[in-house]
Amino acid sequence: MKLKKIASLAFAGIMAVSMLAGCATTSNEPEQPNQPEEPSTTNYAALLQEDLEDESVLKLKAGDSSKLQSSLETVVGYVGNNAVTDEFLDTLNDGRVRYIFTTGNNWGGTNLAMGTVNNKLRDAMDPEVTQLPSASETVRHLSPEIADNACGWGCLADYKRNGINTTLLFVVDRGVKVENAIDEIADEIIEGVKGLNTAYDHIDDKGDTYNYEYTASVAVAPYYFDAMHGIGVNFIAVDIVRSITY
Repeated sequence: MKLKKIASLAFAGIMAVSMLAGCATTSNEPEQPNQPEEPSTTNYAALLQEDLEDESVLKLKAGDSSKLQSSLETVVGYVGNNAVTDEFLDTLNDGRVRYIFTTGNNWGGTNLAMGTVNNKLRDAMDPEVTQLPSASETVRHLSPEIADNACGWGCLADYKRNGINTTLLFVVDRGVKVENAIDEIADEIIEGVKGLNTAYDHIDDKGDTYNYEYTASVAVAPYYFDAMHGIGVNFIAVDIVRSITY
């Protein structure tokens, strides 16, 4: 009987040690750190809006455009490996976002492929505001009182026109986080957004006042140059629409 009691106590002791060992193993398991996630496509415009609001600029609202996203994804297919030149890499090595302004078929007069992408994106989005040398200046031309000589004197001064848009294209090194790139884009367009009018008084017999809102959609499409050891860029498109509010 005594021998059975001793055996029982020994067995209980072994079980207790095993349970403690199991608990120790479980509690000492290192926790896996949460990996930061890139914002979803629908959040890119919200990030842009937040960046502008941080500077007390409240004239732009976040939107979403499947057309912009699909158009951008299509046109980046026109970039070939020959787009990577020393000049191209030099413009990206500081991590800055580059506004792609098309002069003829060139990007700033230097890169044929970037200009081609820009032209094809603008063809797809059919913007009514002509592209200008700076992103901010282009955005500013959405205002109803601005006359755009490209489509006739007083073209955009027609305050009754609804759904007028402009499309901007940027490129940045793939190593730069999208959030940081959008922060730079906000800096690029902030002065233009500040200049947008949300109300316009038309002086005629009726004396009507028209009110407007501006909605921005943002799309991002990565591109990798296979022949250049995986060098990659992000193309970022911004489409801003002026709408009449009633």
